[in-house]
Amino acid sequence: MRIGIKPGITQVSGVADFQDLQDLLEQSAGSGIDIYTHGEMIAAHGYPAFKKYFNLVGNYGGAWQDQKTQFGKFQGPVLVTSNSLQQPKKGYTAKAYTSGMVGWPDVAHVEKRRTDKSKDFSKIIEQAQDCDPPLALTEGSVTVGCGRHALMELTDNISAAIKSGDIQRIIVLIGCDGRHKERRYYTQLVESLPADTLILTAGDTKYRFHQLDLGEINGIPLTGCRTSAGFLCCYGLYNAFAKNHAVRPYQ
Repeated sequence: MRIGIKPGITQVSGVADFQDLQDLLEQSAGSGIDIYTHGEMIAAHGYPAFKKYFNLVGNYGGAWQDQKTQFGKFQGPVLVTSNSLQQPKKGYTAKAYTSGMVGWPDVAHVEKRRTDKSKDFSKIIEQAQDCDPPLALTEGSVTVGCGRHALMELTDNISAAIKSGDIQRIIVLIGCDGRHKERRYYTQLVESLPADTLILTAGDTKYRFHQLDLGEINGIPLTGCRTSAGFLCCYGLYNAFAKNHAVRPYQ
C-alpha cells in the first residue's frame, strides 16, 4: 500500500471512517479526485471490498497526534469522523469537515446518514477539485491486510518456522503511542527485538516503526499485522495451532 503521494495528482481528499470512505469513493468516482486515508484508517487498504476503487490511492501521514502538521500539508479537504480530532489550525479550518460523533466550532459538519440514503459529500468533492496536490511526507509502501484470514493462510508456514526454530516468539504491540517525539519506546523496543520475532500490531503504535525494514522469515513479514485487530489475530493464530498441533488453547 502506497504511503507517499501519487505522482502527478492534482486533486485529493482525506477520510477516516469505513462507511463514509465507501460513500466518498462512490460519489467521487470519475471526478478526478484521489482519496487518501489517515491514521487508523490505513487498515482499509487491506479489505478486498475497497480494491475495486481505483481512486483510493494510499495513506497520507501517520497517527492522530500528527494531524495538526500533516493536515495543513495535505492541502486538500479532510473529513474527520473520529474523536481523535484536534483543534484545527486556522490554515486548514476552511478545508476541514466533520461527521458522525465528532464536531468542532466553525468546522463544516456533514449531516448524518439517512436509512435509505448515503451522506452527501458533494461539497467536499467540489472543493477538492480546486485544491493543490499534497506535499510529500514519505515515499515507498508498507504491507497491510494481515488480519485473521491472512494469518490463517500462513498457519502451516508459521508452524513450520516455529518448529524449526526460525521463529522463537510472537509479540503483540497494542496501544496509543504518545505525541511527544521523545516517547520512542515502541520504536526502540522493535529495533531491539531479535530477528526471530514475529510482530502483530493493534492501534497506532504501528506508526512508530512500520517503515523500519525488519525483513522476513521464510516469506513471512516480521511485522505481520498492520491492522486494528492484532490481539484477535494472535488469539486466532494460537487457537489454530492448538487445534492442529496438540497445544492447549488459550482460555
